[in-house]
Amino acid sequence: MSPLTTPQSPRRRRPSNKLLQAASMFALPLTPTGRWSRRVAAPPTAIWARDAAAALDAALKPGQIAFLTGPSGSGKSTLLRALERRLGPRVMHARTLDLRDPRPLIDLLDLPLDAALALLARAGLAETLLLARPPHQLSEGERARAALACLLARAARQPTQRRSTTLLIDEFASTLDRITAASVARTLRRSISTPSTRGGRLRLVAATAHDDLLEALAPDLLVEVPLAAPPRMWTR
Repeated sequence: MSPLTTPQSPRRRRPSNKLLQAASMFALPLTPTGRWSRRVAAPPTAIWARDAAAALDAALKPGQIAFLTGPSGSGKSTLLRALERRLGPRVMHARTLDLRDPRPLIDLLDLPLDAALALLARAGLAETLLLARPPHQLSEGERARAALACLLARAARQPTQRRSTTLLIDEFASTLDRITAASVARTLRRSISTPSTRGGRLRLVAATAHDDLLEALAPDLLVEVPLAAPPRMWTR
């Protein structure tokens, strides 16, 4: 009979990024070896999101842009929801266009004709033939620009308030090719910073896993949201 052997203890390894991502998404605590545990708490997502939303709100001024970047599952959407809870009715979300909507592009913007044409031109939709096309006849890039124009049109219809309106865009330009994404980012930069947009009373918070839009968007506040850790913020 062969002698019994004692198995060697497995070498400790740091948790993988995938495991950290899963822990962050579901607020699961981890031990240093990556095992689930009730004794070692992960960063309290709800608390850091609330505190980060307060810091972001205080730092971001009217006419400015905040750019949230970090890997998928790191907590960008959680931070946006915390910011929405904090701001209440002073928040507007970007909406995707309904492909079943039969209305032509010019009618999607509930603005006077001259204002609608000017806003579409700023969004890169100045081509005359596009004005009569419904959403399902637009390309993906054109629909993204049209959704941006609709968001800015909704903001323009809001009564002027003493406090600014904050626009939230999750997964910003994530489905677009990078040339189109950069074009949309530059359009947003001009639209948010121009004094003619509701007197410069708009703020924008855009979140995406892509970090290649920094130059085009030129944000005033950069928020990095790492896996399983509180965000880090930088201002210009």
